Amino acid sequence: MGAPVVPEMNPDTRHRVALVERMSRHRTATAVLLAVVLLTIGAGGTAGAVTLITGKQIKDGTVRGRDIGNGSLTGADVADKSLSPADFSGSVQGPPGPAGPLGPAGSKGDTGAKGDKGATGDAGSPGPQGPQGPQGPQGPQGPAGVSGLEYKISEGVSLSAGSWTTFSAKCTVGKKVLGGGVSTYGNLGSARVSISAPLDNGAGWFVSVHNDGISSITEFAWAICAAA
Repeated sequence: MGAPVVPEMNPDTRHRVALVERMSRHRTATAVLLAVVLLTIGAGGTAGAVTLITGKQIKDGTVRGRDIGNGSLTGADVADKSLSPADFSGSVQGPPGPAGPLGPAGSKGDTGAKGDKGATGDAGSPGPQGPQGPQGPQGPQGPAGVSGLEYKISEGVSLSAGSWTTFSAKCTVGKKVLGGGVSTYGNLGSARVSISAPLDNGAGWFVSVHNDGISSITEFAWAICAAA
């Protein structure tokens, strides 16, 4: 059976047929319904026969994008999963994909060598003197010091040549001897002191002197006393 005979069409009818042919080959709308019912109108404006034009009757590559009205195609005219990202020239982007797994951790680097010790810096200048602190509490009272210091000298004692004697210088009652001694008047080289010490009770100073010379001498005992 041959192809159906298409009646002669007026210019308006031919334009509609060409539009259908262009739509059938547009690659971004492969699922568009290509069956179009054309109403053939005769040259005199009277009604003609109705003929069904299918995709097989449209020449490949004859339908162009300019032949399809802007906004005339909707999602219902396109088969699901029939379009690829290349058909949109980057104008439509899908949602971002999930983050990829983390890569393995890098190995730890070697520890750097320890640097040389730096030179000692100069000493800083002294800071300002701080404020005086509060006075501390009073300490306990110490023992009483020495008071009532006095010197006591005995009466002179005469010693003849070759003799010896003992005598003392006594402190005022209530005071104690701190030190003492003996002095000689006359031939100093002939006096020999055998004892020079405080009395047992600390009340004075005791001495014992020998005259080893050939003439008489005079001796004096003295004591340092104080209230202690």
